[in-house]
Amino acid sequence: MSSLISINNISVDFKVVGNEIFANSLQIAEVFGKNHRDILSTIRALPNDDFREHNFQSSFYINSQNKKQPCYNLTRDGFSLLVMGFTGEKAYKWKIEFIKAFNMMEAELKAIKTKHYINEISALKAHQILQSKRVTNQINGYKSQIAQHNKQIAILKADLQKIDNTKAILQNVKDERDYFRKKYYEAYKALGKDKDIVLSLHKIQKHLEPVYTALGAVMAYVDSNNTYFMKNNEIFKT
Repeated sequence: MSSLISINNISVDFKVVGNEIFANSLQIAEVFGKNHRDILSTIRALPNDDFREHNFQSSFYINSQNKKQPCYNLTRDGFSLLVMGFTGEKAYKWKIEFIKAFNMMEAELKAIKTKHYINEISALKAHQILQSKRVTNQINGYKSQIAQHNKQIAILKADLQKIDNTKAILQNVKDERDYFRKKYYEAYKALGKDKDIVLSLHKIQKHLEPVYTALGAVMAYVDSNNTYFMKNNEIFKT
């Protein structure tokens, strides 16, 4: 970034590098009516310390003979030190004009930085809002998936309950079957005591045996998912 500011009919090129504003020693000499060689000598005579290194940065320019010539780029502090010994009404006037120019450039630089910071903050806020929306959408998506899985779990629990109920019913039937078998064998042993009861139980057993077999096939399917007995049982074929 640079700006040309007219001082004493000289277009002074103020350049911005990083956070510093620089004015060229050649143009300073022209504004104040000084010989540039004298300006260079004054700068070179300064102590070779950190202040000089920072505020008087070595550079060059191309003269009218297309030759490279030395010059310095001066910060505001460097300029103030250099012109401190310049006296007279005109020198005072040009000092004021340079100070105004430095002030104006610093204000522009500050405005640019402020705008840059504002843009960065706005971009950051927009990113945060977008990120928040994404996270919210993800959370809602997770909630929906959890709700669907809860429904599936409820259905599976209901199915398991049905299976448990079926197992209980089959167990009751099995217990009844075993009871009748027990009574049958007991009665068969006591044949001499009550033949009519034994014969009746024998008939009942013949009628119930296919049912017991079918129940066994169902229990095999419930317990081990074995469908062989159900497919080959006569009751299920009818």
